[in-house]
Amino acid sequence: MPDAQFPIRFVFNYTILEVFPDISYVNNAESEEETMDANREIGNLVARDRQINKIGNLVAVHRQKDTNHLERRQQQRAISTAMIKVAVMYGKKGFSRGAIVFTLNDRILKWTPYYKFIDVLRGLRVVCLSAPPNPEVLTAYWHEETRRRARR
Repeated sequence: MPDAQFPIRFVFNYTILEVFPDISYVNNAESEEETMDANREIGNLVARDRQINKIGNLVAVHRQKDTNHLERRQQQRAISTAMIKVAVMYGKKGFSRGAIVFTLNDRILKWTPYYKFIDVLRGLRVVCLSAPPNPEVLTAYWHEETRRRARR
């Protein structure tokens, strides 16, 4: 194996880990704990939110070829069910290829109880087959262009 001249970078949940040859790597554990705390606080806020009754129950769509697509993508992308509920309740509604897309951005979050989690929720997109009540959720992902754009 050739000697590496530069550190090799890996990105996990927006935390950059640098791996140097022959040196143990350094992980930013504080940011992971902060993210977990934010998820917990968002979940608590969603439980107390009065808007929650408007969306009903989230229904995950299970396609024949990929039965657990939403659950797998949530885990891969560090998106909790509470975050999806926030996006469906407050997100900007759009349409794409016959689906309904809810997007969270700074302008929307600024006027919600979730304003202190703008940095965590910015750019979340939820794709649904049907709108609330009882939305049928296909997938959720981070829209990188919106995530990079911070408006205060």
